[in-house]
Amino acid sequence: MSPSRPAFALLFLAVALLVEPLSLAGPLSAQEVRVTGSRPFPGISVLDGAWGQGVGVRWIRGGGIGVALEYDAFSGSTRIQAPVCAPGAGDGAGTGSDCVVESVGFDSEMDVLTLALVLPLVQGDDWHLRLGVGRSAGTMAASGVGESGGAVEPPSADRDGSLLAWNRGADGSVFWLEVHRDVPGPLPVRVMGSYRFQQLELDGCRTGEFSPFCGRVGGSELHLGLIAFWPR
Repeated sequence: MSPSRPAFALLFLAVALLVEPLSLAGPLSAQEVRVTGSRPFPGISVLDGAWGQGVGVRWIRGGGIGVALEYDAFSGSTRIQAPVCAPGAGDGAGTGSDCVVESVGFDSEMDVLTLALVLPLVQGDDWHLRLGVGRSAGTMAASGVGESGGAVEPPSADRDGSLLAWNRGADGSVFWLEVHRDVPGPLPVRVMGSYRFQQLELDGCRTGEFSPFCGRVGGSELHLGLIAFWPR
């Protein structure tokens, strides 16, 4: 995770805790804070090997229905076969006379802001199962160095907009299932595990260039962490 991302995560959490998006509809029945580590499987080879951290805030009304606002950031390193061209040579897609496909070590980053509706599926004494459906807006970028020392920087899926923008370059829909287990003790904490599926449209497309962040892509994420909650 880049140095700016932990700071933004803390700022996001502080601001979100001060906002009550459901207050006009009546009093809240509970509030929750999610803190997790995660492993993405985004279906893009440049992002293989990434790990992530996330924070989120949920406003839950009576009956367990609510809204989640969440931020997740991922970073990692991997090696894939990719075209490497001499500076100013070739067409960027590896088809020029001075381009060669070789093993490239990539450092990658991805971050996603999510707004979702959460719905209760099972609410037991100790176990809770939920469904989440919503909208994701994020960015993806990577840079690498080939075996010959040539630099490779594919076009990113990043519109250079605000972190709170609705369209950021890697945008789409999200679906998840999460399970909570109450932790015995004086603190209102639950262990949480979650499976997420993202369907994203990436705008890092450039004609004649190596463009891994391009088009529609689906990917999965596994999250594990804690939810702190407090009743109304």
